[in-house]
Amino acid sequence: MTWLPLPAGEGSERERLLGLLPEVARAHRAFLEACEGFDGGRVMALCRARLALLLDCREELARHDAALLEELRDPARSPAFTPLERLVLEFAEQFLLDPARVEPELLRELEALRGPSYVIDLAAALTGVEASLRLAALFDLEPAP
Repeated sequence: MTWLPLPAGEGSERERLLGLLPEVARAHRAFLEACEGFDGGRVMALCRARLALLLDCREELARHDAALLEELRDPARSPAFTPLERLVLEFAEQFLLDPARVEPELLRELEALRGPSYVIDLAAALTGVEASLRLAALFDLEPAP
């Protein structure tokens, strides 16, 4: 349960939190929907789960299968992911921890596979996902029922 004094009512803690600022909530949801659809959706779903592990975001972790989360603890060694997915997960982790230190070789590998705009689009999509996860972790939002 969050430490915030949220109003009682229907909906998850996230919904009640966002309900405090309805216009911001609408923009937040629209932005997240756009971010989550990046590259067909699977890539961002994997990134969400990996970043949730790193941020200890229980709201997001509850949405994912335990077996997937176990694979995501060390995605570079897991056979569950494609080479592109492993690169994206590595980028997501570096981007979360220190975007100024993302390895140039990693950027070159991603660009070689998907072109230069892919890294730009990936970074933009990760920004939205990261912000949402950080808020959920900060406010310790309860997983939706």
